Amino acid sequence: MVSKYSISMLAAAGVVLASASGCAAESGPGSDVESGSADSVDQRAEKERSAPESQTFTDLEQDTETQRAVPDLVPERALDHFDRDTTRWIGEYKGTQLWLGIAKDLQGPCLLSVPRNEDWISGCGGGQLELRGGDRRAYIAVPDDAEQPRNSTPVSTNVFARGD
Repeated sequence: MVSKYSISMLAAAGVVLASASGCAAESGPGSDVESGSADSVDQRAEKERSAPESQTFTDLEQDTETQRAVPDLVPERALDHFDRDTTRWIGEYKGTQLWLGIAKDLQGPCLLSVPRNEDWISGCGGGQLELRGGDRRAYIAVPDDAEQPRNSTPVSTNVFARGD
């Protein structure tokens, strides 16, 4: 089923979408994350398959009435690449709050991670996206048809955590 939150993507075989141009990453002032740190989930995905023509993220189907607002400590620039209408709070992992959305340019998912220490990080990329930041964990967004990333813990249907 295709929803208004489906992403239409065309990709050549062997292209890792999260490493493609158009990826963006931002982080808070206390974070030691390098700009542009959006990475692919598993390098093996590059060899195994190309991106499907359309990707969906079930987490984005959540009702907006029950959503948590992004904390005031997160500056507007952190969400510059997010389509705000698609952004949803998807859960918490060991004190870190997580939001998932779609990039304004429709080129994949966006993640915002806000740990207790307030060293937030956000990023957008194609197909599958991995962010590492303030709390030293990796957060991975995958489309509905993707397998759970190795050595990860589910936070929601489309977002997984790795580390600690």
